[in-house]
Amino acid sequence: MSRAGRIIVAALVATSTIILSAPRSSRADDAPINPVLREAASHFERGVKLYEELDWRAALIEFERAYSIAPHYAVLYNIGQSRYQLQDYAGALSAFDQYLALGGAQGPADVAGRVRATAEELRGRVARVLVTTNVDDAEIAVDDVVVGKTPLASPLVVSEGRRRIGAAKPGYASVVRTVDVAGKDSTEITLRLAPLEPALAPHAAVVIAKPARRGRSAAPAITMFGLAGAGIGVGTIFGIVAMENKSHVDPECPNAGCPPGAQSQIDTLKRNAVVSTIGFSIGITGLACGVGYVLLSTGPSEPTGVHPFVGPGVAGAAGSFW
Repeated sequence: MSRAGRIIVAALVATSTIILSAPRSSRADDAPINPVLREAASHFERGVKLYEELDWRAALIEFERAYSIAPHYAVLYNIGQSRYQLQDYAGALSAFDQYLALGGAQGPADVAGRVRATAEELRGRVARVLVTTNVDDAEIAVDDVVVGKTPLASPLVVSEGRRRIGAAKPGYASVVRTVDVAGKDSTEITLRLAPLEPALAPHAAVVIAKPARRGRSAAPAITMFGLAGAGIGVGTIFGIVAMENKSHVDPECPNAGCPPGAQSQIDTLKRNAVVSTIGFSIGITGLACGVGYVLLSTGPSEPTGVHPFVGPGVAGAAGSFW
């Protein structure tokens, strides 16, 4: 059996010892093993089997699940071995250091010695990266695994190679940097998060109203017909007055001869006749223009009214009025 295999079995034995030594009632025949420890042992056993089948990722998940249920330092070695096989050197080093700190150093000397040697080798395969951000409380992730929030208490220990280091915070655009680090490197990167613009709320648009196309306006026709009526009215009135003036002038001017005393009445007659003629001329012209305007006005009316509309980031209304 390989060295890794022997250590995994040793960890399994240690865990089983904990399970078997769990407190029992006075009647051993009907006292079941603690179900929590039984579940942890079940995950651990599956992890051993998967490790032997070289399914490192699945084995790691089982070992970590067993450790989360019933923490025991011996399982940390199995976690470290699985991470080592996955080339997660930083994770393996962390697991081995915890193994020694929590009790592995007081275990069998040969096992503790191999763990120390492996940990020392791994120290040459990790780098330290101090990550800072322009805003506090930003979540930092290495290769998509969250490792903490800024400000970080110490540099991150990462495996050598190409690493993706990102920062994220609500209200800010996430940022990711790819860095290449060699063993024992010590570097620093600053990730700057830009604030996101607030979502544009729909706002009222200015209502732009335009005259409806309803053919030609009726106002000119009304004006023309009004002018025609006024002209004809003035022409009629002054025409009647002129006719009355003529009835007074005719007796005084027999045979087209008028005495000097009738000149005033003649001037009045002429003035009233001229005004009547001008009034009728204006009236007839206005009437003709009004009728012509109405006859030449074509085109269907367009519907009027205000119509609402909604678009990206804007809402309002548009339409026409008369």
